[in-house]
Amino acid sequence: MRALQTDLSIYKKFDFEKPPVGVKFLFNKPEGIERLEHLFSGYQ
Repeated sequence: MRALQTDLSIYKKFDFEKPPVGVKFLFNKPEGIERLEHLFSGYQ
């Protein structure tokens, strides 16, 4: 695995309350990862 080569320092200028999070969408479900649907069912 290679180290991250993209300069993400621009995000520091926005002064977010919480740091941004990257999300990766996979075609196949990864092993050992639980779905979050049951956690958000009350917000609909």
